[in-house]
Amino acid sequence: MEEERFRLIRSVAHSCDDEDGLRAIVGREASPICFDSFEPRQRMPIAQGLLKTLIVNQLVDAGCSVKIWIGDWVAEQRYCVKNEKTKLRVAGEYMIEVWRAAGMKVDQVEFIWASDVINGPRTAEYWPLVLDVARRCDLPRVLSCLGLSENWEEETIPSSELLYPCMQCASMFLTKAHICLLGADKHNVINMIGNYCNDFDKERRPVFLSNSMLPSLERLQSLEAQKEMSRSSPDSCLFMDDEEKDVKKKINGAFCAEKVLEKNPCMDLAKLIVFPWCRELTIKPRSDEGTKTFTSVEDLSSDYSAGSVHPGDLKNALTESVNKILQPIRDHFKANSKAKELLLKMKKLKLT
Repeated sequence: MEEERFRLIRSVAHSCDDEDGLRAIVGREASPICFDSFEPRQRMPIAQGLLKTLIVNQLVDAGCSVKIWIGDWVAEQRYCVKNEKTKLRVAGEYMIEVWRAAGMKVDQVEFIWASDVINGPRTAEYWPLVLDVARRCDLPRVLSCLGLSENWEEETIPSSELLYPCMQCASMFLTKAHICLLGADKHNVINMIGNYCNDFDKERRPVFLSNSMLPSLERLQSLEAQKEMSRSSPDSCLFMDDEEKDVKKKINGAFCAEKVLEKNPCMDLAKLIVFPWCRELTIKPRSDEGTKTFTSVEDLSSDYSAGSVHPGDLKNALTESVNKILQPIRDHFKANSKAKELLLKMKKLKLT
């Protein structure tokens, strides 16, 4: 039973920074606390919507207590929406509703609004944690966590940004998390928290599970460029609220080199979204060779690299699969009165 729980928890991520530590947690804790977080946004990329749904449900099934920190307070400060908490609350509630529509077991998840903690009764517990992390971590380590190329150069970065990684750490500590979920691009944050705990508070050190990022649909060489493009070019990213025609247009326009697996966003889409969600992908060739259903990304990769699957046929199959996945979510926001109201409010918002 313990080994099965370990397998379930470990399999939600591509990497784990301490597998022995994870085994110890599973053996010690009846309901390990798993921490995740997000900032309210106008739109939700499908990786955030679909992969998080699969991961959270699997953690719940493994007996974990999942706590998701909603960074509305930080978003208000960072993205110039001061005195407009209602907008961020609506955006956060909308994102939770999207996960509900996708099948996430949201009623078994604890959503924690950062503003309720920071402005509430636990503020006296939270801010000393933030300041202790800031006091014990040097400036280069904090700067390494910011991803300066996303928004600023080091010389122009607002000094308030230096608090952000320290606040990330404090939120994990405040929830008493045993396991933390972070993107593969957050390795500097993992190192910062790990070093802080190893040096000053080993009892608090969580285990980190990380997943690969879904890259831009366009041909981009670096991780930084991929992240930037997904923000500035809507056609480079699939969103949970995309209509059928949007999905078709974006995937048809995606970079997809023939016989090439590396840095191929269409193959990444199949690997990270379609197979985990659908468990299969059916290719319908334009020739008369007949359809072929792949039940693993390894088999698809083998045929694609050999030239047996044409990029155009792969794109058509991905378009059909992604639209099939998103259709129940579209239907939910048309049929459910609460969801419909949230969607109308979201369309009127303007968040940076």
